[in-house]
Amino acid sequence: MPALIIWGFFYHYITFKLIPITDVLYLVFGYLALATLTIIFVHLYDEQFITQKLRYVRLFAPLLLQFTIGSMIGGVFIFYWFSGSILVSWPFITFIVVLLVGLEFYKHYLENPIVQFALYSLAAFLLFAVALPFFFTSINPLLFITAGCISLALAFALIWLLKKSQAIAIRKHRIIIACVFVFAVMNVFYFYNFIPPVPLSIRDAGVYHNVSKSGSDYVVEFEPRSFWQRLSLIPTIHLASGEQAFVFTSIYSPSDLDTDIVHDWQYFDPAQNKWISESKVSFHLIGGRQDGYRGYSYKTNVTPGKWRVYTETPRGQVLGVSEFKVASVNLPPALQQETK
Repeated sequence: MPALIIWGFFYHYITFKLIPITDVLYLVFGYLALATLTIIFVHLYDEQFITQKLRYVRLFAPLLLQFTIGSMIGGVFIFYWFSGSILVSWPFITFIVVLLVGLEFYKHYLENPIVQFALYSLAAFLLFAVALPFFFTSINPLLFITAGCISLALAFALIWLLKKSQAIAIRKHRIIIACVFVFAVMNVFYFYNFIPPVPLSIRDAGVYHNVSKSGSDYVVEFEPRSFWQRLSLIPTIHLASGEQAFVFTSIYSPSDLDTDIVHDWQYFDPAQNKWISESKVSFHLIGGRQDGYRGYSYKTNVTPGKWRVYTETPRGQVLGVSEFKVASVNLPPALQQETK
């Protein structure tokens, strides 16, 4: 089972990278349709509304339900993984990872209609929370709320359709409460900015000595680093007096999606032992480029010490964090160039 979990993650990771995102979403919608049909089949069969000759189909139905719901959550989870920073979104990402592991090890609980509908509602919510912003080219919070309402509507429609099932009828109110609970928890995650701004995602980010535009490309200047220095999660940039620090980001967004991106420059003050926001710089993002829309900001008079730059939406949802250290030197270091 652990091997299947790891394989599933890398499978969806590669899918996200190689296949057009529209096709990925259509694939996950296929999982949604299959999960819906499986739930309907299970309850109609158990009430003998379907011929009992399909007993072998019924035998494997729980595994199929596990596969489809797990694939839905795992498929859209990649969007959330790329769209957020673990530093900020860790409660939500941890919740999804624990849920995926739980689906593998406790699949027998999927026979319980309350668990079935709660997971189905959650998976549908996650899917529509990605699909609606993608197809409507907007990250308006109303689309997230609409995604939740659609997931509730699907769950309630299934409850109504299967109202003659004794397993559903005796648990109807608890099933509804579970689905509403999922809706409420997801909204708490979202409006506290634990859920990243899907379908936006960071393609590239880094701190540089200079960033300039050359035609349709960007040229970045950086210090050459050894193999061991490249392994460091927090790079060090050496600045002489008067030099500027640049943070470059490349962000993927769907075609025709226009929004602003904010770079929040923060400095760690040792005296106060906390991060302090020094400045916020915004630039406009126009979607559609597969490798991401590129933009940058810079800061002068950079104090030596720890710095980080949050790349976020105007509402405060964090796409990524670029953390680095600034060291003061007398002479500017030798630099290399790279085109992005």
